Amino acid sequence: GFDCTVTGVCRETSRPRPGFDRLVTLDAAAAELPGADVVVGALPNNDATAGWLDARRLRTMRPGAVLVNVGRGNFVDCDALAGVLAAGGIRGAALDVTSPEPLPADHPLWAEPRCVITPHVSGGSFGRHRQTEDNICAICCDNLRALRTGAALRNLVPASAFDVAPR
Repeated sequence: GFDCTVTGVCRETSRPRPGFDRLVTLDAAAAELPGADVVVGALPNNDATAGWLDARRLRTMRPGAVLVNVGRGNFVDCDALAGVLAAGGIRGAALDVTSPEPLPADHPLWAEPRCVITPHVSGGSFGRHRQTEDNICAICCDNLRALRTGAALRNLVPASAFDVAPR
């Protein structure tokens, strides 16, 4: 996709999978990090994946790399990610899931201009998860009321988040 090489991480690498140029196991995935432009976490939560993308592995990513996590929040060590971003170690991160979830209001990732945090809605949830739908609806309704009354909006992404040049 998008004229790029896509490496997939899976348990069984012997059979080809559409959309992937190469397949590696999780054990071999760390060796892929230094050359990756984009790392997308879409792995399940299990003993092997929990905390896998820790400070050591994050520091092996190149400065222009972007991290996207849409799988399980505990795949990425969010404290380590905050430190790597603050140090300019990677270009940015987009997180649809975090650990813990929700991320505490005082967590440094909320203030990090190169980190976009979405309200865990990247997957197809409508018609499947009533609590998620109710939460999304509540946020939207609150923001509509805020717009009408001039109150502060919830969950804004600062415009400056889109003006960050790669380091």
